[in-house]
Amino acid sequence: MPEPIVSVVMPVYNGEAYLRSAVESILSQTIVDLELVVINDGSADRTGEILAGFSDDRLIIINQEHRGLVASLNHGLAIAKRKYIARMDGDDIALPARLEKQVAFLEMHPQVGILGTACRLIDAAGRNLGVVQWPADDLQIRWVSLLGTPFAHPTVVMRRETLKDNGLTYDDAFAEGVEDYDLWTRVLRYASGANLAEPLLLYRRHSGVSTGRNEGAELRNHMAVALRTIEEQLGDFPVTADEAARLRRVFIRGTGSDPTLNGQRADLADLHLRILGAFLRKHEGEWGTRQIRLRESLRVLRLVMRSPFKKGWLPVFRRLADLYAT
Repeated sequence: MPEPIVSVVMPVYNGEAYLRSAVESILSQTIVDLELVVINDGSADRTGEILAGFSDDRLIIINQEHRGLVASLNHGLAIAKRKYIARMDGDDIALPARLEKQVAFLEMHPQVGILGTACRLIDAAGRNLGVVQWPADDLQIRWVSLLGTPFAHPTVVMRRETLKDNGLTYDDAFAEGVEDYDLWTRVLRYASGANLAEPLLLYRRHSGVSTGRNEGAELRNHMAVALRTIEEQLGDFPVTADEAARLRRVFIRGTGSDPTLNGQRADLADLHLRILGAFLRKHEGEWGTRQIRLRESLRVLRLVMRSPFKKGWLPVFRRLADLYAT
């Protein structure tokens, strides 16, 4: 068997319901030169028994006391020694050619240090819920990363040398649901990003597992990463955590119809366009700026055209005109 080129890191905690399918989906990949590092994080169910039932020598099982997701991920990164490190969750299913296609892309694009894919959402019973696309190229990824994560965590493959050379691991300070967003923005300091448009992962949405997350802490962590990313990309841009949170509600989470935001839509649209203008000026002349300008202008217009109509929209239209005059 050839030397593994990719290490797949899969943390699992009490994952007996879907674990067998998740592991089988990796061990049956069309690319055979891989290793699967499963971190059993002190599971109290049949997780250990299920893992012990596999006989594939590409499977590396690490049993530890319960330490949490971030510690498990970093333990997996420390063990993974191959050229590429792929993420996988214990309740998802990787389609057969996922890793082959991602490795092939990374081999052809050495500037890309982090690569995700589109994913097909499924429910607890495996029923199709539709496809989710992610920003395709590096410029779109950097734009999206100003307010939110630009990758689906379990679809990602990273270059190990990018992580190792720059001392990059998951940060426990962002353990409340933002550990991936934080790491991606730090990886993008040193390498380009991309997402394949083809759905290569079945991403399970189910309500039967409690994450134990503190929603307030998660939002604070998310805004901390967003503000840091805005500052790194746009310099001393005047935006507060509260403004960034409201922008995220409207333009990332799609809650622009929320009645509580009706009186703020004009101000948020104006702020969104100011951020867009600063981003486009920084990347002036780069391929893809025209598409981002058009898409985001249309999103603002859709927000503008939603009733009830209130005062304050004239400056937004002026800013839109200025955006196309430059």
